[in-house]
Amino acid sequence: MSNSHWEPESALPDPLPDGWRELAHRRSSGLEVRLLWNSRQDAVWVEVLDHAGDRQLTFNPPKTKALQAFHHPFAMATELCDLARYPLAS
Repeated sequence: MSNSHWEPESALPDPLPDGWRELAHRRSSGLEVRLLWNSRQDAVWVEVLDHAGDRQLTFNPPKTKALQAFHHPFAMATELCDLARYPLAS
């Protein structure tokens, strides 16, 4: 199972630490989505920031599904993670 969490204010720092690179970034409807690569782990991560709800979802999808996860993060996270433990609504 993928690593994931959904919690307040746990975003990765900006600028990113050494070994991290932002591959894609978008904003829509109060959400900010970033596709990140960690060269030391050779792993991709998707980070979703909900500025209105002051929460964040971070998960590492398989590299073969990185773009799909970036464009559809909640669908992919639901497939990969136990989001019932991390409700999306307050």
